[in-house]
Amino acid sequence: AKAYTAEVLLSNGQTAEAAIDFTIDTQAPVAASIDAVTDDVGEIQGPIASGARTDDTTPSLSGQAEPNRDVTLYKDGTAIATVKANDQGNWSYTIPAPGLLEGEHVFTVTQTDAAGNESVQSAPHTVVVDVTAPSASAALSTITQDSGVQGDFITNDTTLVFGGTVTGTLETGDKVQVRVDGGEWKDAVVSGAAWSYDHTANSLSEGKHNVETRVVDAAGNATTPIAKEVSIDTTAPVDGSILSVLITDD
Repeated sequence: AKAYTAEVLLSNGQTAEAAIDFTIDTQAPVAASIDAVTDDVGEIQGPIASGARTDDTTPSLSGQAEPNRDVTLYKDGTAIATVKANDQGNWSYTIPAPGLLEGEHVFTVTQTDAAGNESVQSAPHTVVVDVTAPSASAALSTITQDSGVQGDFITNDTTLVFGGTVTGTLETGDKVQVRVDGGEWKDAVVSGAAWSYDHTANSLSEGKHNVETRVVDAAGNATTPIAKEVSIDTTAPVDGSILSVLITDD
């Protein structure tokens, strides 16, 4: 801190005086931090770990700085926004529409003190934006057991295992999922190009059921579901259903 005083001799012989105090500050503050990047769109939501994939092009970022400091957010080395930390040092920012382009983006932040000294950049937080559905697909091709005529998907077995083959190549993080009658999507077990889903713990009722399959990636992008109708028939034919028999002597 410095104190300066200025004096001037007036024409009446008196002295006027003015004083000013100010502080010289050339010390940059410590680095701020990015504590969380959050996905709030699509089926997979929540924190995005550094290096992870997301289908959210407008994620929210938050972190810590010194109270009431200006926090500057950098994307791929370029400043894109400045926000102010609150009294507790918390800051947050949501990427505005149209949002991030598909691909990898590296975020860092700095904080600036009252003297205009900017801190070094924070540790980076990398986000991989992925809004492209998987190229592979999966369709239902077998049920166990398919009683009666094989392949007609009409069975008297109410506890089924669904199965099929993946078309194309599953990328790292891709999953095959199955949904019955519009319920919750469930992960199938994949072994090589084959997949299966054990539905035996949930008996199917008499009648027709809509079984859908899809492939979903780690970011939550999914292929268009492929539907297949499966019929459960546990009712034997009624007596007398053969109304007449013609016997011919040949």
